[in-house]
Amino acid sequence: MTSILKTLAALCASIALPLGAQASPLTFYMGEVTQYAGLTMCANSNLNTVTASLATAIRADGWTGSRFVNASAWPQDFRDKLFDSGGLDDSYGDAASLTVFAGHGSPGRVLFQPRNGVCTASAGTNMALGAGSTGGNAAVGMWLSCEMLRAGLLDESTSAYRRMNLRQSLGWMNSIAIGDNEPRDFYNKSKSMPNKDAWLQQMRGWGRQPIVLTATTASDAGTCWAIHGSQSLGRRVVDRLGGSWGYRCWEFIS
Repeated sequence: MTSILKTLAALCASIALPLGAQASPLTFYMGEVTQYAGLTMCANSNLNTVTASLATAIRADGWTGSRFVNASAWPQDFRDKLFDSGGLDDSYGDAASLTVFAGHGSPGRVLFQPRNGVCTASAGTNMALGAGSTGGNAAVGMWLSCEMLRAGLLDESTSAYRRMNLRQSLGWMNSIAIGDNEPRDFYNKSKSMPNKDAWLQQMRGWGRQPIVLTATTASDAGTCWAIHGSQSLGRRVVDRLGGSWGYRCWEFIS
């Protein structure tokens, strides 16, 4: 299908906070759910596998980490102990620099197979990744699911996503389909360009609205856009936020 690159929309909001950043090791955690049909909770259509080739590619480049699929990928892996006593993100979703979820989702929420009576992790209630949270290690969040980064979650100072103290977040604002190897192809593109360009180029088309959000602890737009354009998984430019959100900036294709 032929796709047309539409005008990029860039939006920012600011809250004055000191600048902070910490270099991150090349580590990853991936949770992927493809089997949803017939579940007692969070039942949905089954999905194709999209993280296997990504894991192979980044391991070949020296990244280390874990990938869990279906019954081995738990909602607790992305839940923080501060909000759920059963949360395990300090050992899984928030224990690595790159955290990835692939599966069904909705605005601010990702869906799993049931585990101990729950099947979701939500930015509004039980998720907190990156600086200041229990794990505190996540720098980049890759959300291979529908609507995790829907615009309404981002443009308010009280947004639930503000608890996600990630340097950079990659996702979509709408319902999408993902090719088996697209996450890998994005990663390979990021070897020659920033994450933001690689993501927007690879993940557009088919009516999809990809978005890249960057957060800083700075109080100015210049710092945010400089960092926004510097982060690159393929070129090993990954740093943690180092504090709570200050100025944040994002680009998307509508």
